[in-house]
Amino acid sequence: MFLPDNIDLGKSEKYILTIRITPNGLAFSIHEPRMGGNYCYRETSFSNESDRLSSIQRIIFDYNFLTQVFKQTNVVFVSREYDIAPHYLFEKNKKEALYNFTHQEQVEQVLISPDPIQENITIFNADKEIYKFLMRSLYNPTFFHHSNLLMKYIDGKNRIAEKRSKMYLNFHNEFLDVLCYDSASNLLHAITFQHENGHNLIYFILNIWDKSNFDQNQDYLYILENFAGSDQFVVPLLRDYIKRIETVGVPSEVEFMGADSRRAPLDLLILATI
Repeated sequence: MFLPDNIDLGKSEKYILTIRITPNGLAFSIHEPRMGGNYCYRETSFSNESDRLSSIQRIIFDYNFLTQVFKQTNVVFVSREYDIAPHYLFEKNKKEALYNFTHQEQVEQVLISPDPIQENITIFNADKEIYKFLMRSLYNPTFFHHSNLLMKYIDGKNRIAEKRSKMYLNFHNEFLDVLCYDSASNLLHAITFQHENGHNLIYFILNIWDKSNFDQNQDYLYILENFAGSDQFVVPLLRDYIKRIETVGVPSEVEFMGADSRRAPLDLLILATI
């Protein structure tokens, strides 16, 4: 895989590697902290003939530079399989039991995103064999769920936003993240939809808006800008129901990170700038 000339993997220990895993593919970024322009983003799809574990193994083995010693190695799982647990109720040794209590599919491997947001813990499903393979193959990886990164970014935006209730939408490929906050910027809801058509998404968004008792004239709907793509059908129709719809830009540092950053998903850009 072609990498830009300004990435010198002979000195991999000065770079941060982030691997992003979705149901259909794997992407990664390599960047040198505090060095504008030195940002590399690449993505590849999984083979239709292979299961996800086999596809991930093939990619890691084919691009074996991903197993080198980096300054930091991150793995971001993108899925709708997560929960938010209040810190004061959370017991680490019971995380699988907590997750399985609220999900129909019982899982064996539950991970915790490293940063609590508003005293809330993000717990998420990670395929046990994929997790074990990544732990063996990568250099001291830290695991994140994409929703945790979005919440961290939004938490910063809320500190300077008007004191009204807010809903945030993040469109990325087949996913839509919906996050709701009250007028004091406390998290109310966090949910991710996958493979839903536009009409269903409009119904879900407006239903959540209504159940949250948001005001269609006074409260805000924010669209998180994502260079990797957004939904062009849903947002115009939402304007018929919600007056205050605005766009939240990507982190300002992205302007200095080079052309590759314009293709990267928002969660990777957030992780590269915090």
